[in-house]
Amino acid sequence: RPAEKFYKLISSAAYNWDKPYVMAETFGAMGNLSIDSMYAIAMDQYAKGINLLMPHAVWYNDRHVTFRPELSYRNPLYQKELYAFNMYLSRLNVMLQAPARHVADIAILYPIQTLQGEHYLDGPLKPVYGGVAIPRTDYIDVSTSLTDSLGIDFTFLHPEVLDSSGIVKDSLLTLKNKMNPEVFRVLILPSVKTISLSNIKKIKAFYDKGGKLLFTTRLPYKSAEFGKDDSINLIVRSIFPDLPVVQTGDSFPEQSMEAFNQAGGKAAYVPRPIPLALRTALTTLLPDRDVLFEAGKPLTYLHKIREKQDVFFFANPGKSIYSGNLKLRGRFFIKLLNPHTGDIIKTVSNFVAENGIDYTLFHLDLEANRSMILLGNRMIEPPVKRVTTVSGFSTK
Repeated sequence: RPAEKFYKLISSAAYNWDKPYVMAETFGAMGNLSIDSMYAIAMDQYAKGINLLMPHAVWYNDRHVTFRPELSYRNPLYQKELYAFNMYLSRLNVMLQAPARHVADIAILYPIQTLQGEHYLDGPLKPVYGGVAIPRTDYIDVSTSLTDSLGIDFTFLHPEVLDSSGIVKDSLLTLKNKMNPEVFRVLILPSVKTISLSNIKKIKAFYDKGGKLLFTTRLPYKSAEFGKDDSINLIVRSIFPDLPVVQTGDSFPEQSMEAFNQAGGKAAYVPRPIPLALRTALTTLLPDRDVLFEAGKPLTYLHKIREKQDVFFFANPGKSIYSGNLKLRGRFFIKLLNPHTGDIIKTVSNFVAENGIDYTLFHLDLEANRSMILLGNRMIEPPVKRVTTVSGFSTK
């Protein structure tokens, strides 16, 4: 199901252009799925920003189903489970559909200018496969590595939106939107060969103000405008002054690189962005992430701020029970909502300060193929003690 790799691209379009709803037509032509697979697919979609699931699997005549499954009371495979599944989606919709601000520390520049620069008509591939396999394209691999392997959320940032709505202030890159004014600490450029001069200038300004950059697979060297290649190369070299050779073609350094400036800006280049390399680079660039999982125990998640309340959605679509410690940047009084049952669960949380940053610590248990919503109310006044217990209830 290759479309599953692109959920973040579509939800990011909504974040870029300030739209509250992201719809997915789901389950059509997928065969007679198990109910567990339906839950796992729905969890993955909602954790990656989809908040309106349309089942493409209900037929007027169950005797002539062109594309299975047939999701209605008439199908004995689902008739006992559909009510609970629909209630689950309804609870997710109540909590995640309302206009809200998406929270992610990382933006990934959508490399559409590189893709357009390499594409041509009547390519060797079938149209359904895009016609042309763009060499060294890695943005979807980087995307899935972050969300599925490392438990790190992000937003794809369109080059036009970076120009029109991206504001550099201090060490932050802010998306100037009314509903969704996202704030980014790190910008990833995934195998960007071609880039507009206005984009690279704003990226350099972000770095000069203390922003963090991560380049993967190759460095930019072609301009989206005619006659500006030299300007692109000069700016890239100003970020990485120790580049071994002048960029003149589609070559790229084979070793990782790092660069720093006096304003606190950091830049890294990773030639092979496998999950381990990404995790190593981001540990240096962004040690104080919004959500931190216990080592080796990431979850897919979504964080939004709705009417001054923080809403987190954690999903465990796997087949194993999840039990791990989590850290949320900031101080929250929290409670858990079980979208599968509607139960409200109070939990134990503690506060700790690390390197001048406050975190909320708590333990999360999730059964296999289950999810949880966390509501966080931010504390305005600092706690009397650095470590304190909010409540004495168990999450069991």
